[in-house]
Amino acid sequence: MRTFYTVSILSFGIICFRTSLFAQGPDTLWTRKYDYQLIDWANKVLETTDHGYLLVGQTCTYGNNAYLIIKTDHSGYPLWSKIYEWIVGSYWEEAWGAVETPDGGYIIVGSSEYIPMMMKLDANGDSVWSKPLPFSAKDIQKTLDGNYIITGGAGAYLWLAKISETGDTIWTKKYGGNGTYTGYQVRACSDGGYIIGGALYSGGTSRNLIKTNANGDTLWTKDLGSNEYTAVRPTPDGGYIATAYYNLDAHIVKTDASGNILWSVTYGGGETDVAYSVDETHDGCYVAFGETGSFGAGGYDAFIVKVKPDGNIIWTKTYGDAGHDEGWYGICTSDSGYIITGCYSPNGLSGDVFLIKTVPDITGVAERQNLLKDKGLLSLFINPVVNGEIDFTYNLLRNKEIKISLYNSLGQEAKLLFKGVTTPGNHRIRERLDIPAGIYFLKLAAGRDCVIKKLVVVK
Repeated sequence: MRTFYTVSILSFGIICFRTSLFAQGPDTLWTRKYDYQLIDWANKVLETTDHGYLLVGQTCTYGNNAYLIIKTDHSGYPLWSKIYEWIVGSYWEEAWGAVETPDGGYIIVGSSEYIPMMMKLDANGDSVWSKPLPFSAKDIQKTLDGNYIITGGAGAYLWLAKISETGDTIWTKKYGGNGTYTGYQVRACSDGGYIIGGALYSGGTSRNLIKTNANGDTLWTKDLGSNEYTAVRPTPDGGYIATAYYNLDAHIVKTDASGNILWSVTYGGGETDVAYSVDETHDGCYVAFGETGSFGAGGYDAFIVKVKPDGNIIWTKTYGDAGHDEGWYGICTSDSGYIITGCYSPNGLSGDVFLIKTVPDITGVAERQNLLKDKGLLSLFINPVVNGEIDFTYNLLRNKEIKISLYNSLGQEAKLLFKGVTTPGNHRIRERLDIPAGIYFLKLAAGRDCVIKKLVVVK
């Protein structure tokens, strides 16, 4: 059994790291499970504007399958759940993608053995409209012009469709034509075009990455060697970060703007390990989320791998117990932590949706802080806590809306110190802390940039 990880840097060879060399990933803040029918699972999770979460997936029992949508509060407790079945007795109906709309509702897309559907829900999960799709959809995202882009597949073709906010089709495109091909994930790019992560299941020529212009016309395609589950997103340097799956291992792949591979990271052991999603962290690194049969507590466990922008692994961590905790999608959250969802099965015969939230991730913060300071964006200096009073200064280069909060060791906000627009220059805050003794983290957030400092409060 292989018990190491590799980072492949083009023109630099291969470097191997043993797991004991890595920093530790963030601990679990809370875990929730949701049980509706015999087998339930979630394919996607998104953080909503109220800092709760929306999960979409499938619920099924003895041949009846339906869309499952769950809305939770910020602690993962359900606010409402909905089950939508388009054809009674359908063997396969499954929600795959969701996006929040400006009115507080959601657009849901999915797949079906008969008629794939997309639907608009209001803020309470009630249906506003539903419309058929010409393909089984896997993902939906908002476009730069306020419309929506959907990807998926039907037979030999990967599909891309642009729709309006009312679900009317603006245009559709097909790619491929041989084998069994589908789009797994799509993201809007800063040039107005799109990057698609594709999955070729059988036959044909693999094209895991497809870059298009704003009209969906192909600019280039790249083969990452992945069998399926290619997640992708643009990166700040104009390139892309993607996940790939081959030889039973998960791979994280960084490319340039033309899709040429710069480096790749392999996560795997003697069993099947798959990364289903990838995201950019608050400190400018990357994280991949998935399921591992090689590591963890037994069965399948959810995993997160964090890597630096140059491909070096910072930490890896598994989440779950001796049952099957199949992590199928994860994202970074606004509190600098992570959330991952999927299916929990204690016996392999039944299954529940699970949702795992971590505490904030403070690894790599020092490097990110130095980078921000060098750029003159923001800096934070904190004095020792004396007599229960916090005293710190921060500096901004330009007008910026910021938030300064104290978080406890569980990742919960213990005290809001400031929120608003701050002018350029040095600023000082002194405030009495009416909070219990313990370890806290002072976080200054300005858009996607943040600085986190650790402090100890002693009574």
